[in-house]
Amino acid sequence: MLEEENVSMEFFQANILLDNSGKRLAATMDRFGFYLATNEGKKVDLLAWSVALGDGPTPAQEQRQQETEKPHACPATSQLLAVIDELIASNKTLSARLTIVEAALLKSTKPQETAEVEQDTSEQQPKAKRRKKPATNLSDTWYEWYTRIPRVWDSSDRQKKSESRHVTAFMKLFLDEGFTLDAKAEDYKDQVLDTGRRAEVAVLAFLKSRDIQAKGSGSVLRALRPLHKSGILDSRIARYKHLLAIGRIEDPAPVDTQDILAVIGHV
Repeated sequence: MLEEENVSMEFFQANILLDNSGKRLAATMDRFGFYLATNEGKKVDLLAWSVALGDGPTPAQEQRQQETEKPHACPATSQLLAVIDELIASNKTLSARLTIVEAALLKSTKPQETAEVEQDTSEQQPKAKRRKKPATNLSDTWYEWYTRIPRVWDSSDRQKKSESRHVTAFMKLFLDEGFTLDAKAEDYKDQVLDTGRRAEVAVLAFLKSRDIQAKGSGSVLRALRPLHKSGILDSRIARYKHLLAIGRIEDPAPVDTQDILAVIGHV
């Protein structure tokens, strides 16, 4: 019997219920095992012992029951929940403000993007070509050389002075009978205009015979210079010098501008 070995049912059950570390249960089980080994126990006592164990609540069950019976309301928890609610509300307010700011930024960006697109479009458009100045006719250059005040040969513009001097020098080569320009005559300007037109017609006809389509003063000068260097104009230069020597040419321009073209070969 369990009572004979001082292992009563109540003692065994109490040890199980009060045991937290498992040491008591181990000692009791050792004593109970010794009893079974010496007295073989009784089935009735074993059955009663097992039923008694099954009817009593376990420590884990009692602990869960106590936890469920405890009130859940805790001041610290309530305070934490209140802080969380406040943070959620603050986050919602901040999100709403960000939405308003983003909408304002989008409105201010659209006009700038439109302006940039318009600027890109305007830059892509081909720029209008600068209008070239109309070419100056040979007769106009001749007339300006002899009539403009102050005189072109006194101009401080070296390029214009040089170009006009050479254009008129080449034009004189094509006045086969010479020319007379009386600066004191009343019809002086008419003389200049008529002489210049005759020389222009002769120069352009000469260039056209060589398939050169130049008409303006600048292009004619560029066409005649290589012809002069090649000696093609030597005969004309020689004849001009002869007319100048015999007085068939009356030129009011300075002497140092009247005979500037030299013969390249031997005539």
